[in-house]
Amino acid sequence: MDVLNPHILNHAEGHSLTQGILKAIKEKLQEGLLHYKTKEGSSPEQFLYWYPSLNSGLPVVPKKDAIHQSIYMFHDMVHTCLYDPLPDSDFQTYILGKMVGEAMSQLIADGIFAHLLQANYQADYPYKKRYYIQMYTHLKSIDIRSLSIALAHFAVFDNRKPLIALCKSSEAKKWTHVFCNLYAKMFQADLWWNDQIYQQYQGKTFEYNPEYCYRNNKKTSLNTIEDIVDHNLSLLQQLDVPETGNGLLLAKQLSQGNEFVYSFVQVNYKKKIDPTVLNPIRMKLKQ
Repeated sequence: MDVLNPHILNHAEGHSLTQGILKAIKEKLQEGLLHYKTKEGSSPEQFLYWYPSLNSGLPVVPKKDAIHQSIYMFHDMVHTCLYDPLPDSDFQTYILGKMVGEAMSQLIADGIFAHLLQANYQADYPYKKRYYIQMYTHLKSIDIRSLSIALAHFAVFDNRKPLIALCKSSEAKKWTHVFCNLYAKMFQADLWWNDQIYQQYQGKTFEYNPEYCYRNNKKTSLNTIEDIVDHNLSLLQQLDVPETGNGLLLAKQLSQGNEFVYSFVQVNYKKKIDPTVLNPIRMKLKQ
């Protein structure tokens, strides 16, 4: 299935990082380790099921235009290259791993890749309506490690101070606040959702062949945002190294005979979650 417009996607080759991600994705698609999935060809649970380093595939989410859909899809593609903790990880490693992955996938797809398109493709497209680009334009000179760490602190702890501290102008602060105001609900919902999923794993014993693991889901213990950002940056530097493992076979072992590794959990990304629900999760992450 040729989901993405190649004229759009090929602009990822304009940056070494996004070029490596695109190449890695194409290889997994060719080997049958990744697949596209649509709402029409999936049950609601299959379509919403998400475990990027295992068997969930890449959901084709219709958007208003090809550029928006390409950025959205590239975001999910990035997830398959970043650290994706398995169900037997400790709480801090699992939750922080998932949340840092979300923050960095946004940075790479909605920031770096989208900025490549803005500079090189369809100049009359209303890029300024994509508020992540507005923020990224003012912060793109910041090194990726510092920016990733600041974004992750906002994503996990709703703390925008590290991000604002990177701003060198009033315009940068303005658009960073706009980003934070718009994306806070999404990150809150993602934190809650990941905690709900992790609760399903507690008390279970997972047996699997470690040779089926990819580089990005090998068992490790990473208990801080900074450690996970560094691990992700290391993984991104290894994209040209041939991948081993098989996420599909790994998922079969982890799911213990079921179709999915976890049971479906409904989440509303537009509804604000009460801090009294999220703060206990955040406190556990700081322990």
